[in-house]
Amino acid sequence: MASPQTIPPRIFVTAFLKPEALTLVHEALAGEDYYVADRFNPREEDKAEFLKADVAFGNVLPDWLEESTSLKWMQLESTGFEYYLGCKGLSPDLQITNLRGMFERPAAETAMAGLLGLFRGMNQLIPANRERKWSEIEVRVNLRLLHGSKAVVLGHGSVGKRMRKLLEAYECDVQSYARTSEGAELRDQKSLGDALTTADVVVCCLPNNLSTKGLINRELLARLPEQAVFVNIGRGAVVDEPALIKMLNGHRIAGAVIDVTQQEPLPPEHPLWGCPHTILTHHTGGGYPDEYNAKARYFIANLQRYKQGEALQNIISLQP
Repeated sequence: MASPQTIPPRIFVTAFLKPEALTLVHEALAGEDYYVADRFNPREEDKAEFLKADVAFGNVLPDWLEESTSLKWMQLESTGFEYYLGCKGLSPDLQITNLRGMFERPAAETAMAGLLGLFRGMNQLIPANRERKWSEIEVRVNLRLLHGSKAVVLGHGSVGKRMRKLLEAYECDVQSYARTSEGAELRDQKSLGDALTTADVVVCCLPNNLSTKGLINRELLARLPEQAVFVNIGRGAVVDEPALIKMLNGHRIAGAVIDVTQQEPLPPEHPLWGCPHTILTHHTGGGYPDEYNAKARYFIANLQRYKQGEALQNIISLQP
């Protein structure tokens, strides 16, 4: 255990927070030396304040982080931290923490909503409702049950484990892929490829890092049978997006639920918008009513640990 901080830290806040959550931060930092910046409109004066900070809350620009010589701890406002993997010259004493575990329930529920929407024809019925078109015959004959499906969950972290529980509640036959996490049945690309050949459902919950980037390539996607529905609530960089689009347009698989993409926001001309039987959820998968307040409370609790010299929660490593 480190010694408690004797000198009050300079704190830089750039997390995107709703007013109520920002009020929580202001109240917690009353009397502290802190500065609040707009995450979406970074200015040179903001950068100058950041470079003086000991502590930061929010996902600062990677090039700012590389220039910092005083920062000792950065609390991310996300689970993902791939934006910083290429950063150079960082102090070995710099601690970075993320929000691992905070979004597992909403992300898994988004995946389930998309799956059930496709299996039960909601992707066809909702547009038909807008057109006031009764579509019983054409929709009903193609409806499927999620119950009893064969499922592969990519990733066995907090989101992957939650996803598995939800699928098992529908009595699905579930296998999980993870290289090292205890409890996963699939450990390498060969075993994964074999499992994909009979999968009805594949849910990607993987982060973007050096071991996962491009993992779900053209060859693995080609192993999927025609009845498979592919879901991505992990990161867009994990999947060969052009190959997936080609399979969807060719009706090689039954559909997809895509929360995350390689390019975000997705531009209007992107081919994913036009793919058949595809539900795009616009990276909203982690959203829930208390999301922003929860982020603020997490930072405040970790800040107390930092000031007391206690171990921080959810320390991540940028090393391969």
